Amino acid sequence: MTLTPQMIGIGVSLVVFLAIIAFRARRMTQSTPFNPNLAIIYPVVLALFGAAFALSVHPQGLEWAWLVGALVIGGGLGWLRASTVRMSVDPVTGKLMAQASAAAIIFLVGLIGVRFVLRAVLTTEAGALGLRLVMADVIFVAMGVGLFATRSVEMILRGRKLLAIHAANPAVLTSEAAGV
Repeated sequence: MTLTPQMIGIGVSLVVFLAIIAFRARRMTQSTPFNPNLAIIYPVVLALFGAAFALSVHPQGLEWAWLVGALVIGGGLGWLRASTVRMSVDPVTGKLMAQASAAAIIFLVGLIGVRFVLRAVLTTEAGALGLRLVMADVIFVAMGVGLFATRSVEMILRGRKLLAIHAANPAVLTSEAAGV
């Protein structure tokens, strides 16, 4: 079997992808501080860039429906992803902490896989779906904005609720114990 440049490119991409996922999985399993007041900054900036990108390609007709649909789907996926994150209060400092679960890591890998499949479908079937080819990228940006924005909103709401419950009852240290 002869290796073609396309096969080598796929192989290199796969190795880089697996290395990034392994590094990310290791970091995701560690508990990190979560500041609800700062958590909204990234999604807001992403939304501004996403809106600028979407408006720069001048969506037309049915393309707006695709963008709204992608935003809503991304929002649902973001809410699901955030619900897999364990939140706790550090008993010493009283700071809010967040730690992704194994389910969050599997969800992330699955989401990346689905994105590759959907991208292939959208780029090959764009005309049949009433889209210009450039809209495939804009649709994925809209889905990313929805995902990151609702993930942040869900974690902010849950984190604030956990802090309020912890203030009333210091024995409650985790989102599971607080029922949030």
